[in-house]
Amino acid sequence: MATYNLESQVHFIGEVNPREVPLYIALSSAYITASTHEGTPNSILEALAMGKLIFASDILAHKNILTDGENGFLFDLSSQGKLASQIIALTSDENLVSKVEKNAQESVKERSWENCAKNYWQVLKS
Repeated sequence: MATYNLESQVHFIGEVNPREVPLYIALSSAYITASTHEGTPNSILEALAMGKLIFASDILAHKNILTDGENGFLFDLSSQGKLASQIIALTSDENLVSKVEKNAQESVKERSWENCAKNYWQVLKS
């Protein structure tokens, strides 16, 4: 991060207690995950619900939730320099940030407990 003068703005927290994840997300202006594999990434769903700007590795689990440039941004794990440049460029575009944050909150509504229960109920009835 020193190369891009981001030391004071980007903090790599590492693993935290799952109960503390919502607090860390709430305190953040963006959520970044560089997972190489995931099941259903709950932390991304939490970040979406909080309307955070999300940068996630370009893996299938993330692509199932995020649409690049719409409700978050996907990046190639092999290009760290590109990620840093992308963060700098995108976070300086206030209109884009606002749009993506709004889309983030909207996109997660379909995954609410209520909607999941309705979907399961429909499957069980058929």
